[in-house]
Amino acid sequence: MTHYKVYLLYKVRSKRATYLLPRRRPPNDVQFPKAGVDGWLEVEMGEFFNEGCVDDGELEMSALEMEGCNQKGDLILQGIEIRAITPH
Repeated sequence: MTHYKVYLLYKVRSKRATYLLPRRRPPNDVQFPKAGVDGWLEVEMGEFFNEGCVDDGELEMSALEMEGCNQKGDLILQGIEIRAITPH
């Protein structure tokens, strides 16, 4: 079984506040972005694992736009990164 964490990599064009609202997380589980050495910010979006399936399977992810959130013009997305982790 392999565990993975998923990260969103992005930059902010201006100094204004940018918020990424996690979906279905308890209020006390807040994720703050971390700056990489290349200047891109990363925030953990979640984790998953595969169990009993082959390594060449298919994974589907999606991102949804929230109604009423019009302050996303200064967000520059680099992509989504999936990293294998060692479980505790």
